[in-house]
Amino acid sequence: MNKKTLHQCLTALLAVFLLPPLVAAQAPKTKSGQITTADGTKIHYIEAGETRTTGSMRIGGPPPKAGEMSKGNVTFGDMKQVPSILFVPGWTMPAWIWENQIAHFSKTHRVVAMDPRGQGESSKPTDGYFPAARARDIKAVVDQLKLAPVVLVGWSMGVGEVVAYVDQFGTKDLAGVVLVDGIAGADSNPQMMSALLGFAGLQPIADQPSALLRILCALCDSLFPLC
Repeated sequence: MNKKTLHQCLTALLAVFLLPPLVAAQAPKTKSGQITTADGTKIHYIEAGETRTTGSMRIGGPPPKAGEMSKGNVTFGDMKQVPSILFVPGWTMPAWIWENQIAHFSKTHRVVAMDPRGQGESSKPTDGYFPAARARDIKAVVDQLKLAPVVLVGWSMGVGEVVAYVDQFGTKDLAGVVLVDGIAGADSNPQMMSALLGFAGLQPIADQPSALLRILCALCDSLFPLC
């Protein structure tokens, strides 16, 4: 083997061993922090990407209007902030469960994923675990991190919490809502509970004491109070 061939082989081997670190280096840089809600709960979050603006550009033409910027003969108008994205995970799940989505969307958006109270690195208080309270936690994250306009993405139990947010605070700060694999609205009733228990392989509700039925329906109503 001559020196040229040996050099080519060594270069190829180095490329193979160095390639994984180079690929890993392309992962988005994330930072983490905490905000404090009105009741003193610490909500942990991770964040990637940056706030961006978009608008139109005009060369020449009439003088700039109010709200437009100009530099020389170029005028920039209709400047708008690109919506940020806030990911809300499901029951017991931490913020990093969204890591693939964070990696993808942080290329073009500011992206935040939160640990709901009692989950991940957030505080674990003894109360405030119903959707309306957790929706107020979402509101605190949106306000304190200045995410508006924001797209709320709720998964599983997070679906009910995002819907509860809209019920309490409306859509003024929202650019959109994405509901993933959860129940946004359905009346709890014996037939539905029977079907759910049957799907889980449990004894049909008709064979259970009526007290259990009332407990299950009450649990459903507490998880999805807007239904």
